[in-house]
Amino acid sequence: MAERDGVLSTLERRSPTLYLIAAVVMIVFLVNSALRTYQGTSYPAIQQFIAPAGFLIGLVGLMGLYRPLSDRARRLAQVSLAVAVLSALNWTAIVAAGLLETAGSIPENATFQAITGVLALFSMVFAYGLFGVTSMQTGAYRRVISGFLLLEAVTFVAMVANSAASLGAPVLIFEASHFVAYLGLGIAHRGVDTQADRADPTADPTV
Repeated sequence: MAERDGVLSTLERRSPTLYLIAAVVMIVFLVNSALRTYQGTSYPAIQQFIAPAGFLIGLVGLMGLYRPLSDRARRLAQVSLAVAVLSALNWTAIVAAGLLETAGSIPENATFQAITGVLALFSMVFAYGLFGVTSMQTGAYRRVISGFLLLEAVTFVAMVANSAASLGAPVLIFEASHFVAYLGLGIAHRGVDTQADRADPTADPTV
């Protein structure tokens, strides 16, 4: 238990930095998509494993928000963390496969990409949605942080809707939204003393 708390405490301190790193990766992702859209050129490695690594880094930063939420809504925070961990494992598989495909060690597998792609979309909706709702409900973090968490969840909802309904919205819109969410989380949470920002813990609303 102490070891787990130590890891979560470290992630809590590193969360803003992790989100700033993820924001930089999202800029690279956005530029690559713009090149593909407007010039017909792009770098496959960015799509295959660099951008997925950015989402993975963001999820690790998301886990760093767990402890203050757990103080106020333990069960809901535990569910949120579990979904984030499952999503991170899925992104880890995507990154690993992308690296091996780029190196030519394995061929591209359409079935694997389809399954992990669907899991990525829906797990990100629930991971960021649950963290955002829990943060908003408990007041463990400032509303601006809750807002950026929900923005990322809504971005993935919009991506699902865009794909399912064939709306044809430019992918650059979604990638720009990822960047705004991650940069916002990195800046808004940077230097925040969560212990000072929190009021006395309220009763767990799930009890």
